Amino acid sequence: MRGAHAYFSGSGNIRLHYRCWDVPTPRAVVIICHGLGEHSGRYEELAQDFARAGLSSYALDHRGHGRSDGRRGHVRRFTRYVHDLEKFRRRVFGAVGPDVPLIFLGHSLGGLIMIRYLQEYPAVPAHGVVLSAPLLGMAMEVPQWKERLSGLLYYAMPALPMSTGLDPEHLSHDPEVVAAYRRDALVHDRITPRLYGEIVGEIEQAFAKVSQLRLPVLVLIPSADKIVRPDLMQQFAAELRKVSPVQVRTFAGLYHEVLNETTRSSAVADILGWIERRIPQYSGSPTTAESAS
Repeated sequence: MRGAHAYFSGSGNIRLHYRCWDVPTPRAVVIICHGLGEHSGRYEELAQDFARAGLSSYALDHRGHGRSDGRRGHVRRFTRYVHDLEKFRRRVFGAVGPDVPLIFLGHSLGGLIMIRYLQEYPAVPAHGVVLSAPLLGMAMEVPQWKERLSGLLYYAMPALPMSTGLDPEHLSHDPEVVAAYRRDALVHDRITPRLYGEIVGEIEQAFAKVSQLRLPVLVLIPSADKIVRPDLMQQFAAELRKVSPVQVRTFAGLYHEVLNETTRSSAVADILGWIERRIPQYSGSPTTAESAS
């Protein structure tokens, strides 16, 4: 099964691209949010795993990414991502029907988008969210002068393209994954001062509003992540556990993309097992935060 391609109109009428991997009579549908600089096509293998388990998958390209319109690695306000996701969710429900159980899955920047989305839309009818190495603090140290400069450029030159400094070798121990990433024409290494500043601000909001995320959560944490700080993922999970059902799976020695690591089958099995436990609880009727906790 290969993903079908389509477009829809996001927040502000920007044209956004997405892929879908539909199965007949899906037991659930998974909405996938990718990370910074990548795109939905990198999740095809995961979507195939889900399809074999009877799950449909829908993955969008964020604005400024993949085949979607927009300046590469730039956004005027982070809330654009959040509003895009809500429009995408409604489109997915229109395609599969509102009675199909919904699971969210966000990786890295996509994980932060998912967190902020579910905090701002607490009544969304979903059965849970999987956060894969969510972007809750950057592991790469940023020199103070660069921090100050980015603060100035946030207003003076907000769309100035800059390199993320991401080393593809830090994504996975699998050399084939790294090589494919390097030659992928839809991958970019751009970030603008505005997007950087928005990410920093939204990470603060994610922690400040942690109690507003009231769905079952599975957090996948690679202990050797050199891109996102594992300790802050653990801290967020610990704070979230006070108000929501949270399961944490730590992967010793793995890099940022646990779903593209040499031992990816273990992470996929964890996700599928967790989804299996979510679906029967709701008997096909998604609940809001209060009853889910």
